[in-house]
Formats: sequence, C-alpha cells, structure tokens
Amino acid sequence: RTTKKQQNGQKQLDLAERELRRIEEEIEAARAALGEEANEAREAAIVEKELAALGERLGGMRKRRNELEKADALAAANQSRRKELETECHRLSETLSELGKGFPNGLPSDAETKRLEDNARECRRLLDEVNAYQEKREEIPLPTAAEMAALRNAVNDRKMAEEASDLPPPPPIQTEKTKRPLILGCCAAAAAAVGVVLFFLSVIPAVIALLLAVGLAVAAYLLARGEAAAADAKAHAAKKASEEAEARLAALRTAAEAARDLLASFGLAADADVQELYALQERAFAARHAEKAATDAKAGADALQAEVAAALALYRGLPEDTTAAIATLRERLARYRATEDALSAKRRELSLLPAAPTAEGAAPISPTEALKAEIEVGEERARQLTAALAVHNQKRAERRTVAEGLYPLLDRREELLAEIRDYEARLLTLDRTAAFLEEAGAAYEERYLGGIRRHIGRYARRLLSGATEDVQIDLDLQLSFLQGGEAHGAYYQSTGLRAIADVCLRLALTDALYPETPPPLVLDDPFTALDEKNLDTALALLRELCEERQILYLTCHPSRSTVS
Repeated sequence: RTTKKQQNGQKQLDLAERELRRIEEEIEAARAALGEEANEAREAAIVEKELAALGERLGGMRKRRNELEKADALAAANQSRRKELETECHRLSETLSELGKGFPNGLPSDAETKRLEDNARECRRLLDEVNAYQEKREEIPLPTAAEMAALRNAVNDRKMAEEASDLPPPPPIQTEKTKRPLILGCCAAAAAAVGVVLFFLSVIPAVIALLLAVGLAVAAYLLARGEAAAADAKAHAAKKASEEAEARLAALRTAAEAARDLLASFGLAADADVQELYALQERAFAARHAEKAATDAKAGADALQAEVAAALALYRGLPEDTTAAIATLRERLARYRATEDALSAKRRELSLLPAAPTAEGAAPISPTEALKAEIEVGEERARQLTAALAVHNQKRAERRTVAEGLYPLLDRREELLAEIRDYEARLLTLDRTAAFLEEAGAAYEERYLGGIRRHIGRYARRLLSGATEDVQIDLDLQLSFLQGGEAHGAYYQSTGLRAIADVCLRLALTDALYPETPPPLVLDDPFTALDEKNLDTALALLRELCEERQILYLTCHPSRSTVS
C-alpha cells in the first residue's frame, strides 16, 4: 500500500508540476500580452490624437466648404436671378413699347382721364334719362283737353251705374189668397154628406141638402176663378216693370264698361275718381315738361358724346363703343404704368445684384473644388486612421483578454505550489515509511517468516497430505499451493482445503510468534466443510495440541465434536 501510495503521489506530483509549467507559460504569455496591450494602448492614443486633430481640421475645412458652397450657390442664384431679371426687363421693355403704340400723342394725365370718364358718365346719364322718358311716354299716353272731358263723363257714368247697381231689386207683387172658396167648398161637402144621410130618412130634405151643396160648390168655384184672374194681372204688371228696370241697368253697365276701358287706356283704375283725373292732368303737364327736358338732355348728350369721341380719337386701337373704349383706355393706361413700375423695380433689383465674373477673372479651379479635394484626402486619411485604431483596439481587447487571466493564473500557481509542497511532504513521509517498512520487512522475514514457513509446512504435511505437494507463503501471508509443479492461489482451491490451510496458518503464527508460551487459540467451527477423513485427521491434531496449549473449540455440529 505504501508503494502504491508512492506511485499515486508521484503521479499527482508530476501532474501538478506539468500543470505548474503550463501555468508558468500562460503567466509569461499574459505578462507579454500585458506589455503588448500597453504598447497597443500607446499606439492607439497616438492614432486617436492624430485622428482628433485630423477631425478638427476636417471640421474647419467642412465648415469652410459649406461657406464656399453657400457663396457659390448664392453666386449661382445671383447669376440665375440676373439672367431672369434681364429676360424679364427685355420682355417688359417690349411690352411697354407695344403698349406705347396706343398712345402716339403721349400718356393722358389722370385729370384728363377723369374728365373723359366724367363726360362719358354724364352722357350715359342723359341718355338714360331720354330713354326713360321715351319708355314712360310709350307706356302711359297723355290725354288731350277733349279726352279729359270724355274721361270726366266716363267717371260720372261709372258712378251712376254703381249707384243703380246698389239699389235693391223691386219687391215681388203680393197676391192675397182668401179662404172663402175653401170654406164654401167645405160647406158644400158637408151639405152633400147630410143630403146622402137624409136620403135614407126623407127624400125632400135630402134633395134640399144636395141642391144646397151644389149651389155652394158653384159659388166656391166662381169665387176661386175671380181671385186667380186678379193675381195674373198683378204678376204681368210686375214683370213689365222689372224688364224696364233691367234695360236701364244694362244701359248703365254698358256705359260703365266704356268708362272703364277709357280709364284703362290712360293707365287709370276702373274705380278712379275725379281726383285721379286731376292727377292725370297734372302728369300730362309734367310729361310735357319732361319731354322738353328730354329734348335738352338729348342735345347735351350729343354734345358730350362728340367731345368724348374727339378725345378718344387721339388714341389707337380702341373699340367703337364709348364705354368699352374708355375701359380699354383705362386698362391700357394701368397696364402701361404697372409695366413701367415693374420694369423700374426689375432694373433697380438688377443694379443691386453683384456683377457677373468675367472670363479673365475666372480661376481655373475654384476654391470650393480645391477644398473638396483636400477634404477627400483628409477623409481618406481619417478612414485609414479609423481602421488602424480599430485594429489597435481589437489587439488591445485580445491582449486585455489574455492579460485579465494573469491574476487567476498567479493564484493557480500559488495553489499548485502549495499542492506540490504538500505532495513532496507526503512523498517524503511515504519514502520514510517505505524505508521503515523495508527494514521491518527484512527483520520480519529474518525473525518470523522462516519460522512461519517451517511450522506451516509441518502442519500442512500433517493435515493436507495427498491434497497438495507443498504450501508456500509470501510476505503478505498469502498462501499458494503447489500442485503438479505449479503454484496456485487459495481462491483456486476447495472450501475445505482453504479452511485447513487457514487453521495451519493460525497454528504456524502462534508457534512462530510465541515459541515459549503459546497463547490460547479460539476456533469457531473451522471444519464444517471437511469430509470425515480430513475431519478425523484435524481433530486428532487438535487432541495432540491440547496437551501443550489451551484451545477453545466451538462447534454446533455433533459430528464435528472432539468427544468420541
């Protein structure tokens, strides 16, 4: 076991030393990486400083480029604006020249234009008055003195017709119908009834009654005829009077219709009275006055129209209509002045713009282009520096990653050194232990092992005679059996043979260790696997040994008992 521990300890020591060497190499690599990382940091700082200076320089150059581009853009815009203004001025000049052809005698002043418009407006007003008078005269005819007398008669006739129409109709003729014919008829009927009744009683009274009834009936008839003739005469007289009244009323209505037509012909209502006739007469007087005023207005309008036409004849290209001509003149004058003002403004703006550079003063390469080329070179250098800085930073990161493992490696090295010291101490102890064990083994072999081998051979020959040729024992007291010239271990033997060998070994140990006073021996049923022959041999040996030592033999099988 000590040797095996030595081997394992040496193996672990070798592994720890190999691991220590690997850790040492990694520590050296980490320290080298730490130095390289510092170098890369210095290189990166130099690149960053150069890149910052280049960026600041590029920022100023870009700012200057922007200013130059703005100036170039402004100059281009000014040149474009100048061209636009020159084109616009040329166009306005042509327009102004074209408009000036309409004013061969010069532009009219505002006073002249206003006077011309006032005259045209007054002319239109006078013409409107004349037209209004003509329209009014055509719509409402004016009566003469005879027509006024006829109108007064018509008004009187209309009034008479209205008064006649307002009279109530004549009442109907009343014919009085008396009850005398009816009374006489009733009496005749009563007398006839009495005569019929008396006819069955007495003939004479009956005849008298019937004659009386006939007389009464004739009287009633005659009386009724008289009343009807009187009523017919009254009705005929009433009808004749009504017809005469209707004829008079129809004549009045005809006169009223004629009066209404006459009134309507002069624009009067059908119910016009004398006051309206007076008003019509006054309108006739006013119309005659208006006619005179219209004649005067027509003369004034003709004079103004002639004056306006003479004034408009000074200009060209105007319409024939006076109103349209004045409007066109006003529009042309406004356009001419607006064009003139626009041309002045454009020329003033053109004068304020900087002059265009001449071909002699133009540089072969503009400052903007030169600055752009310089900026491109600087940007290319900045890209190179950025790429270099990225490489340095990547290397720094790689070296930093390696260097960050330095302190864990140092800790691991201390741990390995501690393990190596521990392994060395343990190996030193094992070496000393092995030396002591070798000395003890030599002493054990010299002092005890020979006796053990001698005694076990004696007991084996006594108990194992015929089962094996010889029994051998090594330093670890492991038994081997020699059979057929070959040594076999105990695990190849039968259970009984191994049990006898164990008893022989125990007896040999007690004999070798305690040659003078053997100690008591305790056997706990060791012969359970023996057959009868070997059991008898073993029990006989125990009986012999009991004479010289104390043996405690324990068994639970009567067949294994030492008592016969």
